[in-house]
Amino acid sequence: MFLRLIFIFIIICFVVIGGWFFIQQKQNQCNISTSVTDSFIQSEHSLKINNIKINVEVVDTDEKRKKGLSGRSGLAENQGMLFVFDQSRFYPFWMKEMLFSIDVVWINSDEEVVFIKKDVQPCIDEDCQLITPDKKAKYVLEIKAGIADKINIKIGDKLIFDR
Repeated sequence: MFLRLIFIFIIICFVVIGGWFFIQQKQNQCNISTSVTDSFIQSEHSLKINNIKINVEVVDTDEKRKKGLSGRSGLAENQGMLFVFDQSRFYPFWMKEMLFSIDVVWINSDEEVVFIKKDVQPCIDEDCQLITPDKKAKYVLEIKAGIADKINIKIGDKLIFDR
Protein backbone atom coordinates (compact mmCIF):
# COMPACT_ATOMS: atom_id res chain seq x y z
CA MET A 1 0.00 0.00 0.00
CA PHE A 2 2.84 2.37 0.89
CA LEU A 3 4.53 1.81 -2.52
CA ARG A 4 1.25 2.49 -4.28
CA LEU A 5 0.94 5.88 -2.46
CA ILE A 6 4.52 6.80 -3.38
CA PHE A 7 3.83 5.84 -7.01
CA ILE A 8 0.65 8.02 -7.07
CA PHE A 9 2.54 10.89 -5.43
CA ILE A 10 5.29 10.70 -8.09
CA ILE A 11 2.70 10.70 -10.91
CA ILE A 12 0.94 13.73 -9.39
CA CYS A 13 4.30 15.55 -9.14
CA PHE A 14 5.04 14.83 -12.82
CA VAL A 15 1.60 16.07 -13.86
CA VAL A 16 1.91 19.27 -11.76
CA ILE A 17 5.46 20.02 -12.94
CA GLY A 18 4.59 19.21 -16.56
CA GLY A 19 1.52 21.44 -16.37
CA TRP A 20 3.57 24.25 -14.89
CA PHE A 21 6.15 24.03 -17.71
CA PHE A 22 3.36 23.95 -20.30
CA ILE A 23 1.74 27.08 -18.83
CA GLN A 24 5.10 28.90 -18.68
CA GLN A 25 5.81 28.07 -22.31
CA LYS A 26 2.37 29.33 -23.40
CA GLN A 27 2.83 32.57 -21.42
CA ASN A 28 6.22 33.16 -23.04
CA GLN A 29 4.73 32.63 -26.49
CA CYS A 30 1.98 35.16 -25.72
CA ASN A 31 4.54 37.75 -24.60
CA ILE A 32 6.46 37.59 -27.87
CA SER A 33 5.27 40.29 -30.25
CA THR A 34 4.12 38.92 -33.57
CA SER A 35 3.82 42.33 -35.18
CA VAL A 36 6.28 43.70 -37.69
CA THR A 37 8.11 45.69 -35.04
CA ASP A 38 11.15 43.44 -34.86
CA SER A 39 13.21 45.79 -32.72
CA PHE A 40 10.56 48.12 -31.31
CA ILE A 41 11.38 48.90 -27.72
CA GLN A 42 8.29 48.38 -25.60
CA SER A 43 7.83 51.19 -23.16
CA GLU A 44 5.34 52.59 -20.73
CA HIS A 45 5.03 55.79 -22.76
CA SER A 46 1.93 56.60 -24.71
CA LEU A 47 0.03 59.55 -26.06
CA LYS A 48 -3.50 60.16 -27.20
CA ILE A 49 -4.63 62.03 -30.25
CA ASN A 50 -8.30 62.19 -31.21
CA ASN A 51 -8.98 59.74 -28.35
CA ILE A 52 -6.71 57.11 -29.93
CA LYS A 53 -3.86 55.76 -27.80
CA ILE A 54 -0.48 55.35 -29.47
CA ASN A 55 2.34 53.56 -27.65
CA VAL A 56 5.55 55.41 -28.34
CA GLU A 57 9.24 54.80 -28.08
CA VAL A 58 10.67 58.07 -26.80
CA VAL A 59 13.81 59.23 -28.59
CA ASP A 60 15.53 62.02 -26.70
CA THR A 61 19.26 61.77 -27.42
CA ASP A 62 21.20 62.75 -30.54
CA GLU A 63 22.36 59.16 -31.04
CA LYS A 64 18.81 57.76 -30.88
CA ARG A 65 17.47 60.58 -33.07
CA LYS A 66 20.05 59.87 -35.75
CA LYS A 67 19.07 56.19 -35.88
CA GLY A 68 15.31 56.68 -35.56
CA LEU A 69 13.36 53.91 -37.29
CA SER A 70 16.16 53.17 -39.77
CA GLY A 71 16.64 49.47 -40.41
CA ARG A 72 13.36 48.40 -38.80
CA SER A 73 10.80 46.45 -40.77
CA GLY A 74 7.70 48.36 -39.72
CA LEU A 75 5.34 49.64 -37.04
CA ALA A 76 2.02 48.35 -35.80
CA GLU A 77 -0.97 50.68 -36.11
CA ASN A 78 -0.86 51.64 -32.44
CA GLN A 79 2.89 52.26 -32.28
CA GLY A 80 5.10 55.20 -33.04
CA MET A 81 8.37 56.89 -32.33
CA LEU A 82 8.29 60.22 -30.51
CA PHE A 83 11.31 62.48 -30.99
CA VAL A 84 11.68 64.90 -28.09
CA PHE A 85 13.84 68.00 -28.43
CA ASP A 86 15.03 70.53 -25.85
CA GLN A 87 13.84 73.56 -27.83
CA SER A 88 11.25 74.38 -30.45
CA ARG A 89 12.86 74.68 -33.89
CA PHE A 90 12.37 73.76 -37.55
CA TYR A 91 13.50 70.12 -37.32
CA PRO A 92 14.01 68.52 -40.73
CA PHE A 93 13.64 64.74 -41.15
CA TRP A 94 14.74 62.31 -43.82
CA MET A 95 14.07 58.68 -44.68
CA LYS A 96 17.63 57.37 -44.96
CA GLU A 97 17.87 53.57 -44.56
CA MET A 98 14.12 53.32 -43.91
CA LEU A 99 12.38 50.13 -45.06
CA PHE A 100 8.76 51.34 -44.95
CA SER A 101 6.65 54.47 -45.40
CA ILE A 102 5.51 56.61 -42.49
CA ASP A 103 3.42 59.64 -41.59
CA VAL A 104 5.40 62.35 -39.79
CA VAL A 105 3.66 64.75 -37.40
CA TRP A 106 5.36 67.85 -35.95
CA ILE A 107 4.02 69.05 -32.58
CA ASN A 108 4.75 72.37 -30.86
CA SER A 109 5.53 73.03 -27.19
CA ASP A 110 1.79 73.56 -26.55
CA GLU A 111 1.34 69.92 -27.66
CA GLU A 112 -0.53 70.96 -30.78
CA VAL A 113 -0.04 69.51 -34.27
CA VAL A 114 1.61 72.17 -36.46
CA PHE A 115 2.70 70.24 -39.57
CA ILE A 116 1.99 66.83 -41.13
CA LYS A 117 3.72 64.99 -43.95
CA LYS A 118 1.84 61.86 -44.97
CA ASP A 119 3.04 58.69 -46.66
CA VAL A 120 6.70 59.65 -46.68
CA GLN A 121 8.54 57.07 -48.79
CA PRO A 122 11.88 55.45 -47.91
CA CYS A 123 14.99 56.96 -49.45
CA ILE A 124 16.88 54.53 -51.69
CA ASP A 125 19.50 57.02 -52.89
CA GLU A 126 22.51 58.40 -51.07
CA ASP A 127 21.12 61.92 -51.50
CA CYS A 128 17.96 61.82 -49.34
CA GLN A 129 15.49 64.68 -49.44
CA LEU A 130 14.90 66.59 -46.20
CA ILE A 131 11.32 67.15 -45.06
CA THR A 132 11.18 70.47 -43.23
CA PRO A 133 8.07 71.78 -41.47
CA ASP A 134 6.84 75.34 -41.96
CA LYS A 135 6.36 75.80 -38.21
CA LYS A 136 8.61 75.26 -35.21
CA ALA A 137 8.15 72.05 -33.24
CA LYS A 138 9.41 70.54 -30.01
CA TYR A 139 8.21 66.99 -30.76
CA VAL A 140 8.01 64.88 -33.88
CA LEU A 141 5.87 61.75 -34.09
CA GLU A 142 6.52 59.04 -36.65
CA ILE A 143 3.66 56.59 -37.22
CA LYS A 144 2.77 53.94 -39.78
CA ALA A 145 1.79 55.43 -43.15
CA GLY A 146 -1.95 55.95 -43.42
CA ILE A 147 -2.59 56.28 -39.69
CA ALA A 148 -2.75 60.09 -39.81
CA ASP A 149 -5.71 59.79 -42.19
CA LYS A 150 -7.22 56.81 -40.40
CA ILE A 151 -7.46 58.65 -37.07
CA ASN A 152 -8.03 62.03 -38.75
CA ILE A 153 -4.95 63.89 -37.48
CA LYS A 154 -5.01 67.51 -38.61
CA ILE A 155 -3.27 70.81 -37.88
CA GLY A 156 -4.36 72.18 -34.50
CA ASP A 157 -5.16 68.80 -32.92
CA LYS A 158 -4.02 68.52 -29.31
CA LEU A 159 -2.00 65.59 -28.01
CA ILE A 160 -2.28 64.24 -24.51
CA PHE A 161 1.02 62.85 -23.29
CA ASP A 162 1.19 60.07 -20.73
CA ARG A 163 3.34 61.54 -18.01
